[in-house]
Amino acid sequence: MHALTHLKSFVTIGEKEFSMAIPTFDNFIIPFLEELKDNQLHSMKVIKANIAKTFKLSEQDMSELTNSGYKKFDDRVGWARTYLKKSLLISSPERAKFKIEERGIKALNDNPQNILKYLEQYPEFLEFQGKDKNISQTKNKQIVECDDNQTPQDLIEKAKLKMHAKVEDDIMYAIFSKEKEDRARFFEKLVTKLLCKMGYGGSEDFIIQKCGKSGDGGIDGIIKEDTLGLGKIHIQAKCYSPTHSVAAGDLRDFGGSLLRKKSPKAVFITTSSYTKPAIEYAKENDIILIDGKELLRLMIDYNVGVETKEIVELKKIDFDFFEDED
Repeated sequence: MHALTHLKSFVTIGEKEFSMAIPTFDNFIIPFLEELKDNQLHSMKVIKANIAKTFKLSEQDMSELTNSGYKKFDDRVGWARTYLKKSLLISSPERAKFKIEERGIKALNDNPQNILKYLEQYPEFLEFQGKDKNISQTKNKQIVECDDNQTPQDLIEKAKLKMHAKVEDDIMYAIFSKEKEDRARFFEKLVTKLLCKMGYGGSEDFIIQKCGKSGDGGIDGIIKEDTLGLGKIHIQAKCYSPTHSVAAGDLRDFGGSLLRKKSPKAVFITTSSYTKPAIEYAKENDIILIDGKELLRLMIDYNVGVETKEIVELKKIDFDFFEDED
């Protein structure tokens, strides 16, 4: 348990004292877990409100912006959520709600002084951090050796990957924050927009020729392979929660419809993942699979649902300028 003591414009959690306004994101990680320690599901809205009360943040504090224009509080609590999810300390089994996992309970009991160092015991966190690691097992602990001989360019690339991971987490949260009916309409719009950005033919209004309603918030239709419609691709998309994997039965049903429609090319898209039998069936029947991870990558690559907030210019010397003229 972290004792909370408030002194004027400072708040003390454990043995740490923070100056108001907004603490750094790592200082929100343990308070985020504290909000979930009853082992119940809690919404992000409630979690953020309670954390704000814990730190006694004023409306002025809450409206403070980063240099990029984001609200500092929302941004930093969002990063805390991402770190916890990537480390598997929390999960999101229902729409926009979070639950503590066994690792999270252990973290509260361990009460680490340095939470970021503490998370390095988990391979999933190291992978998220993009760290080179050699993990060896001893009797009582894991020893993680990280290669810190990184150039500034290496650090920039890793920062980019980390930012993309945060954006991916935010996209999934935004999708599943919607009510079921709204989510179905939005998912159709999302897939249509993405396919159009990827160069498939027709306008966004007519890119998908629907073959019927799936009844589960998905899409069943045919898209033009090019602007002239010389080729066609049968597509099916399922907006499933991350814990609901697409099974082989879903692919077999899709495969059956392909035979009836004599469609030689097919793509199956989901926000979740695929079971091993489903992947094997797709390989045997030449069905292209796009899972949630790939879908998010494509959305970022083709600027669907994301925007460029800031461009950083990196300079290097122009050696030609300094060469002696003949």
